[in-house]
Amino acid sequence: MVASTSASNKTAVFAVSGLVALAVVLAAFFFYRHRSNAAEVDRLIEEAAEARDLLNDPSKSMVLLRDALRLDSDSARVHGQIGRTCLALDRVSDAVVSLEKAVQLAPMSEQPPWHIHLGQAFRRRFEGSRKRSDYNMAVVSFNQAMDSDELRAESLYHLGMLALDRAHKESRASENGTAPIKDFEVALQHFEKLMKNHPDFENRDQVQKSADLVRRILASAR
Repeated sequence: MVASTSASNKTAVFAVSGLVALAVVLAAFFFYRHRSNAAEVDRLIEEAAEARDLLNDPSKSMVLLRDALRLDSDSARVHGQIGRTCLALDRVSDAVVSLEKAVQLAPMSEQPPWHIHLGQAFRRRFEGSRKRSDYNMAVVSFNQAMDSDELRAESLYHLGMLALDRAHKESRASENGTAPIKDFEVALQHFEKLMKNHPDFENRDQVQKSADLVRRILASAR
């Protein structure tokens, strides 16, 4: 009886040891496969960005990003880059969907850049739709991007240009061509804040020209 119990214990020990060894092997397998996939995803993202931004070939970029998505469907970077490529292909609504997914998946600290791109997508959609909802979502996105000190100047720039876009659209849509004072004032506020707080902004000349234009429009309307 003792011998039988001892044999059973040894069998159990061997079985547990075997399961532990199998678990270790599987864990190592998935770890290295994940690391290999991550490296491949990084490579595909880099090549896709190059195809889109340097080679002006967004179609090739999309093919590469679809391959990356098959390897990692939960990557904020992949969804974000797909959104940027959709914008380059004038697939604006698809861009909104992908960039919203990128914001959802990204850690809080990595969300601001995707908020900028999402705001740009809503701004593009507003240019075609003139829907207040698209305008409002663009404003929300750019304001959320201002949580990042590095993106505050760019956010102010986009908010100013967005308000200026709407002002021009409302002016053209008005039967008597009346300038929408409030939108022009909002644009000017953003431009002036940008120039005051960020004197080294790379597009400062364009901001200055836009601000001067708005001042002339407001002066003639009053």
